[in-house]
Amino acid sequence: MSGLEVSGLTVRFGGNVAVNNLSLEAPLGRLTGLIGPNGAGKTTTFAAISGLVRPDEGIIRLFDRDVSGLAAPPRAQLGLGRTFQRPELCSSLSVAENVALGWEARAAGGNPWRHLVPRRTDGRALREAVATAVELCGIGDIRERKVGSLSVGRRRLVELARVRAGGYRLLLLDEPSSGLETAETTRFGAVIRRMVDEDGVGILLVEHDMALVMEVCDYLFTLDFGERIFAGTPAATRASGVVRAAYLGDAVLQDAAG
Repeated sequence: MSGLEVSGLTVRFGGNVAVNNLSLEAPLGRLTGLIGPNGAGKTTTFAAISGLVRPDEGIIRLFDRDVSGLAAPPRAQLGLGRTFQRPELCSSLSVAENVALGWEARAAGGNPWRHLVPRRTDGRALREAVATAVELCGIGDIRERKVGSLSVGRRRLVELARVRAGGYRLLLLDEPSSGLETAETTRFGAVIRRMVDEDGVGILLVEHDMALVMEVCDYLFTLDFGERIFAGTPAATRASGVVRAAYLGDAVLQDAAG
């Protein structure tokens, strides 16, 4: 099923080629990983897909529509949601209130803060969206707690629930396990796997935790120096000499294999 399709993406910053002729796909119903060493071009790729950076060459399609020339807000309105390396939540609000901002953000093109000003809204639809999102992410028991009192792992789940409450169909997750303990990482991985399997969303995941990547992803794209050097299943990626030489190495692969 269609989702995200990137063809021949090239992004330059001055004389530096950050991403070179990159093609990848992240269809709905699949958890796709984007891996590679620091400086490989993953962040720039996310920025280009999100509409925060204009590519020099290439085509970006969302749900069969060419969005290469669109800014971030209309891409969000089409169904593209994103989380960042640091959770962007309001600590003084409850879990439910933060998740509700995701529902409001969709109308604002992905900006959850634009709707802090009170306005008339569909209360029933909002309540249903929040209830569904917190249940899916396993945080219903803490929905009334202030976000500022939560662990990093729980805050990650709140951010994920907020994005899902917006009804986004394709999610870009940027280093979601950063700062998480092992148990929290395991729980987060189970939640995003459930979102794909039960909710049918598509996820493009940038992540350095190879154990998590190998456990939850269906398919991986590996970047190095701005170029795609390998694409395949986690098993094929683990066995690739090209990936091993450029990024993973024997020690990392052994850790990921458990």
